[in-house]
Amino acid sequence: MFSLKKSKRSKKKEKDIKEAKKVVVSPAAESLAIYSYEIIRKSLIGKTIKKGDIVSIDMFGDTQTTNNSDDTFFSFKIPLKIIDTIPKGKVKVTEDTILEILEFLPDEFGLPQNKVIKVKTKPNLKGMYEVENLKELLKLSEKYFIKKYEDDKKVIYFVEDYYLILQK
Repeated sequence: MFSLKKSKRSKKKEKDIKEAKKVVVSPAAESLAIYSYEIIRKSLIGKTIKKGDIVSIDMFGDTQTTNNSDDTFFSFKIPLKIIDTIPKGKVKVTEDTILEILEFLPDEFGLPQNKVIKVKTKPNLKGMYEVENLKELLKLSEKYFIKKYEDDKKVIYFVEDYYLILQK
C-alpha cells in the first residue's frame, strides 16, 4: 500500500505563505465591470495568490450543473487581476483580509485606464512643467484626462501644462 505524505519541500513552501492583510483587485480587461463585492470576497477566501495573478470568479457563486456533468448553466466567470497584496509575495486570503476592488484596470504605471487617452503624436514639451512623480500625476487625473504617448523606450504622460516621462 502506498503512503501519501507531504514532502518537506511543500511544507516549507506553506510556511512561506503569509496571511494577506490587504488585497487589491481589478477587472483583468478594460471592458469588464465588477458586480458584487461579497461574491468576489467569498470566492477569494482560502485562495493563495500573488501580485499579477489572474483569478476567475464565478459571479453567480458556485457553478450549478444538471444531471449530465458536462452541462453547466448559470455560470458567468470574470477574470480579475491581483494588482497588489500586503504583505508582498504569495499570500493566503482569509476572512480578515481587507479587499479593495478597483473599477478599472490600471496601466503598467498604475494610472486608471479610464482616465488615460492614448495619442500617436509626440507632444511638444516646451513651456510645460515636469511633475516630480506619478503621485502628482494621479492627483491631476482626478480632474483631467491624461494623454499618453509611448515609443519603444519611454512613456510620456501629459495633462494641461504638466508632463512626466517614464522609461520602459
